[in-house]
Amino acid sequence: RVATSPWPFVAAGGFAVAALLGAVVVRHGRAWPGMSGRYDAPSRRPVVEDPWKALDEGRDPTV
Repeated sequence: RVATSPWPFVAAGGFAVAALLGAVVVRHGRAWPGMSGRYDAPSRRPVVEDPWKALDEGRDPTV
């Protein structure tokens, strides 16, 4: 007597769905919109000078 389980078929079905969705992403992914700067953290002040130059002059650019 051979015992069969449905789990190999469930796994194969899940793989087929994942492969199909992967193909959809590859085909249409470039047309999807990307993230904008809307959710970027606002800066406290704009950087107007080169921080490396400030360090060379002995000033702390983070203050």
